[in-house]
Amino acid sequence: MGQAMPFARSNAEVEYLDALTAIESVDRAEDMPAVLQSVVHALGFDSYAYLDGATAAVDGGRVITTVSRDWLETYLAEGFAEHDPCTVRARASNAPFLWNQIPLGEIDRRPTLAQKTMLTAREYGYVDGVILPLHTVDAAGKHVGNICSLFWKGSEADFRTQAQPRMRRLHLIAGGWAEKLATFDVTPQRSPAGASIFTGLYDRGPKLRGREIDVLSWAARGKTAAETAVILGIGTETVTTHLANASKRLGATNKTHAVAIAVHRRLVRP
Repeated sequence: MGQAMPFARSNAEVEYLDALTAIESVDRAEDMPAVLQSVVHALGFDSYAYLDGATAAVDGGRVITTVSRDWLETYLAEGFAEHDPCTVRARASNAPFLWNQIPLGEIDRRPTLAQKTMLTAREYGYVDGVILPLHTVDAAGKHVGNICSLFWKGSEADFRTQAQPRMRRLHLIAGGWAEKLATFDVTPQRSPAGASIFTGLYDRGPKLRGREIDVLSWAARGKTAAETAVILGIGTETVTTHLANASKRLGATNKTHAVAIAVHRRLVRP
């Protein structure tokens, strides 16, 4: 008998398995927000918001998010939390859906708060998104409704071709992340009435400086420090220093690790 051919996975399957592997590798609760941001950013999204409890935004529950601070402050100040049509629909849905699938009706000169929520999101650059309801049952048999919302800032055409086809896999990825989070935080604390509902507006990861991006980009293309020095017109020791600084910012153990992190987070392109 001939030797069996290895099973070839599609790019989408590899993408999905890589995401689950990254989530499963986390061993500290404080790293969970960052790993989800890394995963969704690698899939083209700008940020996310995770509601621990389907009514978290209005009953003092926890929200973990990486959206921009100005959008978050506007969302809270304008009272959008209680009228957001995305969360309203997600509470009664098990299936993921797109923002553009929510009927808003005709918008006149005085839009409703639901309409205003979506219109204002676009003003902040969030042209579309994906809502992932994550309804589960806890050990006591009590229903737990969580929601993960993914925010898209790219073009609408890219959203249709890149994000929309991934919706089912995104649902599974978010579910895996929520389950992993629960292993660290079995009984999450609830904020008292009137307290801030957000446990953290998390950073999306360290920002690299211009030269650090340059040297990592060339390293990702297989160039040595000496070759990169010639290309950039700087000294080899300077290249080495930039690589060391970039590695430190990324929490990497060496140059190869730093390149892998930077490519995964789309900070550089090979």
